Formats: sequence, structure tokens, C-alpha cells
Amino acid sequence: MMPPGAPQQQAMALSVEGVVLQPGERIVYIVRPDYSSSKTALLIIGLFLLVIGIGIIMLMRRSKIDQKNARLLVITTQRAIVVQGSGLVDEWRLGDIEGLDAIRYKSRSALDRLPRTDPRFWGLSTGLVVNAKSGVSTTVSCEDRPKDIWEYGFALAQVIARGSAEGMPFVRRGV
Repeated sequence: MMPPGAPQQQAMALSVEGVVLQPGERIVYIVRPDYSSSKTALLIIGLFLLVIGIGIIMLMRRSKIDQKNARLLVITTQRAIVVQGSGLVDEWRLGDIEGLDAIRYKSRSALDRLPRTDPRFWGLSTGLVVNAKSGVSTTVSCEDRPKDIWEYGFALAQVIARGSAEGMPFVRRGV
């Protein structure tokens, strides 16, 4: 019991999309991709092409955008977190990430030879593969907002190369 007049301190755990942050953990990068423009374009094209019969493919693709793409991309001072569109949460301790690879529609051998910390490496990528030291690889897709995956991959590669997220500029978009 607290003495009268003593300030009450409540321990509140901060969380991001249900992922509880550890004490002292700070968010340095958080982006919520917005797929509304892709959905609108697919709806318009799908309705227009529905007359021909192939519009149904566009409308089906539109209905699955939120499920197949990343919902939230986060880098904290201790972890990298991705909330998939299906609600599945992937997280890695920064020290447990062995490497990153870009997923591209076409192989770009010139880009593949660049270091991961070069922003040009992430150009034309639609997703990334996170390789953990445990040998597990996880794919993160963001086909309908490639710019978001380019920035996330580049920021994560910089954090891994530096060995720490301390001193990183704070990035927040769509949250």
C-alpha cells in the first residue's frame, strides 16, 4: 500500500499492433503502407474490363491486396517487426538477422552486386527476405507499395551494418 500523498506510478507497456515493446525499447522506423490507390485503380480497371470478362481477375486481386501485403513495418532499437496483412507478426532481434535479400520481378545482376546499405540495391524490389542466424528465412511482401519495402530494406540494412539502431533518425509515415 502506498502512503497517502505519494504519486501513483502505473507501469504501462507500450505496444505496436499488439506487439509489446520491451522496457527501454524505442521505435526508430514505423510505416503503415497505404494500399488505397492500388485498390481504387484495380476497382476502376476491373469494372471497365468486366464487360470483356477479364475484369473479374482485377476485382479478385483487389480483394486480396490487404491479405498478401505487409500491414506495418517497424524497426526498434532492439528488433525488426513486420505485421503481415493476415495478422501474422514476424519479429527478429537485430543481432539475430544474418542477412537481407531483395525480391524482384526480374533479376538485376548489376543491382545484386551492390552492398545492401546502398539505396540502389533496393530499387525495383517488391519484397525482401530476412535470413536469421537460426537458418530460418522469412519473406516480406509489399508488391503494391514497393517504395515502402525499398525504404524498409535500406533502413534495416543500415541498422544491421551499424550493429545498432541508436542514433537513427526517426521515420514515421501512415501511422
